[in-house]
Amino acid sequence: MPLIECPDCQREVSDRAPACPDCGCPIAPQAIEKTSKLYKGVQVWSLVAMVVALQLTCNRDRGPFGETTPSPWPPFLLAGSVAVYLGARASAWWDHG
Repeated sequence: MPLIECPDCQREVSDRAPACPDCGCPIAPQAIEKTSKLYKGVQVWSLVAMVVALQLTCNRDRGPFGETTPSPWPPFLLAGSVAVYLGARASAWWDHG
């Protein structure tokens, strides 16, 4: 467990400490905030892909470009986007839990 410098009082503090024991400056939330943006971005894009896949799956009587034979890939897109979303949720829980 490495020691880092407190941004307020410049004393050495454990990088796993939630706050500096001397001045009370929060230490851990900075790391959580940086990584949570990545997980939120992945979740948003996977939700967008889920909506598109659901729309394409529900309109299976015609393809995405109006052709009469339906495309086989919307269910795979839906399954993949659900897997990515659940993976991002699990990663966020694992890293911040």
